[in-house]
Amino acid sequence: MRVFFTFSLLFSVFCITDTQAENNLQNLSCYYMDRETRRDDLWIIDADEMIISYFNNQDNLFKNFPITKLDTKTVAWNQIGTVLTVFVLDKSTMRQSGTIISTNPDGQSIIEKRWFSDCNFISSDQLDTLTQQ
Repeated sequence: MRVFFTFSLLFSVFCITDTQAENNLQNLSCYYMDRETRRDDLWIIDADEMIISYFNNQDNLFKNFPITKLDTKTVAWNQIGTVLTVFVLDKSTMRQSGTIISTNPDGQSIIEKRWFSDCNFISSDQLDTLTQQ
């Protein structure tokens, strides 16, 4: 009986730890329409590291970006390249906004493009299937 109790206790601790780890790493699938073309994006949100990883279809690789805001309702992050792209995910509506911002020669910010995506959380198996093209 004592062995059974010890085993049960250890198993419970393992399951709780595994569940917590899964909650801190979330896979996200989003899509939006660009005129008549559907655009799909895949993300991995790592709450522990405050990193979001974007799957780049052209390179077939994930690229990491720092999360600028993370709470129970919102995840926000920036992608900085030749232009700044700002993303905000509302976790209650599962809608994501994306905004591309550039700077003109006078130093003023210009919004070049803005879109809204519908998103849902997906399993690791689903993510693996979608990234193995």
